[in-house]
Amino acid sequence: MKRIYIIITLLMLAAGLHAADRAAIRDTHIEKLGDSLRVSFTIVPGRIASDERVLLTPFVYNGDRQWAGLEPVSLVGRRRDIYDRRSGTADGNRHRVGRRTTEVAYSCTIAYEDWMQYVAVA
Repeated sequence: MKRIYIIITLLMLAAGLHAADRAAIRDTHIEKLGDSLRVSFTIVPGRIASDERVLLTPFVYNGDRQWAGLEPVSLVGRRRDIYDRRSGTADGNRHRVGRRTTEVAYSCTIAYEDWMQYVAVA
């Protein structure tokens, strides 16, 4: 079996803020499980204000215009979390980030496609 490489890129949408200021990725693990691909990594959140939300949308990409989006994850501050829960706008994959939050585990499984055997990890 060929080695599977995956490029994981994070698009960060948080009022024009750069990804390096808001989060870092480490411990990336990718494995092919039959007809699916499991991607997992650890997000190390940076400084996120109490009323902010940082939306991370990871995806796998092979360099030839083929990509597959993974489930987005939200990192929210304390006040934003309270506001979203009260207003009923809290989405599924969200994590409240505070002073004590050092890392957030991420894991997602998607259907494996033939083009995924030629992608790389970044």
